[in-house]
Amino acid sequence: MKTTVQAVVLTAILIISLIAMPLGVAGLDNTGPVINEPDNETQPEATASISDNTSTETDPADSERIDGVTVDEVSSPHTVTNQSETTTATTDSHSESFYVTDTEQLTEAQDHGERLDVTYHIENRGDAAGSQTVTLELGDYQLASEQHSLDAGEQMTGTLSGTIPAEAAGTDVLTITTADHVRYVGSVTVPYGTVHGDVVAADGSPLVATVEIIDASSDERVETLTTSDNGTYEALVPEGQYVLEVDATGYIPQQYPDLGTVNIRPGTIADSTVTLDPRTGTLVGTVTDADGTAIDGATVSASNERTTTDETGAYELPVSPGEHTLVVDAPAFDNSTETVTVDAHEQVTTNVTLQQSYSTLEGTLTDTDGDPIFDAVVSVGDQTAITDEDGTYELTVRSGTHTVEIDAFENRTETVTLEPDETTTLDTTLGTDAPRPATFIVAESTPLITDPDPGTNVDVEVLVENYGSETGTQTVTLELDNETAATEEVTLEGNEQSLLILSVDLPDDATGDQALTVRTDDHEQDTGTVTVPYGTIYGTITDEFGEPLDATVSLRSGTDTKTVQTDADGTYEAIVPRGTYYITIEADGHNSVNLPRKADPYPISPGFELGISRSLDVDSVAIMHSDIYQDERAPGDWVDVGYVVENHQDETTTETLTFELDGTVLETKTVTLEPKAEAGLATLQIPENATGESLLTISTETSEHEAGTIVIDAGTLEGTVTDADGTPLETEVEIRDAETGAVADTVMSDDDGSYKTTVSSGTYEIAAEAVESTESATVEMDETTTVTISS
Repeated sequence: MKTTVQAVVLTAILIISLIAMPLGVAGLDNTGPVINEPDNETQPEATASISDNTSTETDPADSERIDGVTVDEVSSPHTVTNQSETTTATTDSHSESFYVTDTEQLTEAQDHGERLDVTYHIENRGDAAGSQTVTLELGDYQLASEQHSLDAGEQMTGTLSGTIPAEAAGTDVLTITTADHVRYVGSVTVPYGTVHGDVVAADGSPLVATVEIIDASSDERVETLTTSDNGTYEALVPEGQYVLEVDATGYIPQQYPDLGTVNIRPGTIADSTVTLDPRTGTLVGTVTDADGTAIDGATVSASNERTTTDETGAYELPVSPGEHTLVVDAPAFDNSTETVTVDAHEQVTTNVTLQQSYSTLEGTLTDTDGDPIFDAVVSVGDQTAITDEDGTYELTVRSGTHTVEIDAFENRTETVTLEPDETTTLDTTLGTDAPRPATFIVAESTPLITDPDPGTNVDVEVLVENYGSETGTQTVTLELDNETAATEEVTLEGNEQSLLILSVDLPDDATGDQALTVRTDDHEQDTGTVTVPYGTIYGTITDEFGEPLDATVSLRSGTDTKTVQTDADGTYEAIVPRGTYYITIEADGHNSVNLPRKADPYPISPGFELGISRSLDVDSVAIMHSDIYQDERAPGDWVDVGYVVENHQDETTTETLTFELDGTVLETKTVTLEPKAEAGLATLQIPENATGESLLTISTETSEHEAGTIVIDAGTLEGTVTDADGTPLETEVEIRDAETGAVADTVMSDDDGSYKTTVSSGTYEIAAEAVESTESATVEMDETTTVTISS
């Protein structure tokens, strides 16, 4: 884009030329491109006769030249640009000369992208035919162009159209240009200017910042810029008044009114430098150990800032606002890391307690023959370890430099430096000047059975070794839960081994883990545990007055039932294998109790002790006997149950009997009972969703009676109905017996396509109404079968 300064200079040249024209300024001729503005006078027409190859031209005296550019007399106040720097004047005596004789701007445009249409008339005033490009220009921008060929003296009219570029701003000259002539069409003012500037820190260094340009009248955000690496920003905006908001990470943002307003006029450049002050906060605190003692020289860091504590453990650390990871490190201590948030100009106190770091010291003691030294004492300060039979030891001590003391047949001291959280190995060889006395160790001990029953025998394999060089005799002892269970005396020569089998009888009431230990006079080894997979159920049964009852307690797990009788004091105890248990408590003349009521059975794990105590009321009405006449049924079938109910009271009463199958109420019936036993019959329907073995109970208002188990030969059929694309379908699902074709059930799938029903065991064909597909499936008793139906 030609600058305003260039335009002013050319205007001045034009005015000087017009003033000088009547005076016959020397050095002007009529060669070169022509700049022409129309005036109110009639311009002389150049004509050409193509047939006779003769032509006439206007008098060159009608125009004056400026630097090789022919300029017609003009009355327009607009600036005319000088094209002589980019156009070579015509000097050939036989050449074309395209002259723009007239122009007309057909459309008015100002904004970016708007269209400019200009009609022009050109004439070849040269003495030869030729071709030239006619260009529509706005300042430095070429908006449109087209090529034309004219014979000498030939004329033509054309139209050029172009759009205002997005980069245009301010007032520019609109011209029609040929290689020989430039004609002024008019001026166009594009109402845009430039916002330009730099964002720097207080020390002048550039900042990468975000610059928001906001329309002062509407508060609309016109542009959001990010400065370049050198802190510069620039944007072309419509004329108007703007405010800026400038923000950079770690710095205090600047905005109106501190930055004032920016006034943009067409073609202007509003230049400004914005200086941002840093946003800083301060972290302070004290670093101590677990005892509260100050730690001098600890390193404190946050982000890229770092300092050390003084002799009082204090520190002060300037940081930028925001969230920081505060790391504190000191020799022989574990690092401390925590997250701290600091606001601008805020001082945050964070005191830190460091924990002493620990290291592991390990090693092996051997003699000069390479044999391990057993039972030696290795000490670091107040920490002590005893070497194992293979001569190894391990200590956990504070990090740092320590003296290691070794106490064996030969004493020794060593110095070692231990790094935090690391393992250091210190192997030491001692001399063999003195004989080693007989020292018996348990090298290995293994129980030969790991899950014995109560009252059974457990054998333990024990390998004993005389670690010394002299012969000796010692007693090897096997202990069960710290009680002696077996002993054996053994004599071994130096470095000799012996394999023993020691046996222990488990008590009849043993349950859970049983600890085994093997020891010699010099050594003890924890053999481990054997687990007796039994637990204990115990309790006390009394009447409603707290007196002990002679009661029967039945413990049922699966198909196995264990029965125990209460003692004279009403207590009972049963050792039972691990599993889950239902408990029934019965006593003559009293209501029986079935536990748990409508809940999962009690779990018993090895060693677990379960206390169940109850008080039984005297029965007013009780079910004395029952019979299930059909013990195998299908869902929906009917079953007949006979029962005997007795009224123990002295008067007639009304009682409600409740029949339940695995907690689901099948029927309730109210009966009027004389003071005696009466028989009854109930016909019950099996629920449609019942499967497998189910317990039928008959309850009165004060007692519950287990009638027995009904086997329901049925399983669950479930699945999903989808179309070919996998979309769930809500539709009718029909289940037919695969052998007879009879409809066993019909269900509707949900809106997610899922369906579920219970059917008798067997093979079925499953079809969905909305899907042309049939699937086959076999349903097993008390099992769930999944079938997906898809087209």
